Amino acid sequence: MKLLPLRAIAVDFKLSHCRDFGSNGLYHSTDGGVTWANTANVSYANSVAVGGVSPRTKRQAVFLSGQASPLNLMAIDRSDDNANSWVRINDDAHQYGGPTLIEADPRVYGRVYLGMNRRGIIYGDPVGSGCLGS
Repeated sequence: MKLLPLRAIAVDFKLSHCRDFGSNGLYHSTDGGVTWANTANVSYANSVAVGGVSPRTKRQAVFLSGQASPLNLMAIDRSDDNANSWVRINDDAHQYGGPTLIEADPRVYGRVYLGMNRRGIIYGDPVGSGCLGS
């Protein structure tokens, strides 16, 4: 099993992605990576990124390309509460060929970048953010 740590913040080490075994879900550490716990509501994790802080929850946004509850569909989801709940941010008409890379902007809440299998890079912002990519 190969764990790839993501960004750390002073209080809470965020999420780790088990890239070799996506069907094992997503792992979370709150002690800087000493121990890891499986995130129960993620059944498959293809790629994950940690972005800017949500103005509502004061937590960093976590983006997932994979399968998360409640829908458990292959999709792109965002969590603003340390992966306790997920909101789908794409729809069936916008699968983009299945992103191979996902990255989030650490300075802009909600902004996510998707690498599209040699088809370029797409970025999106939350609806109503007033940004060009929304």
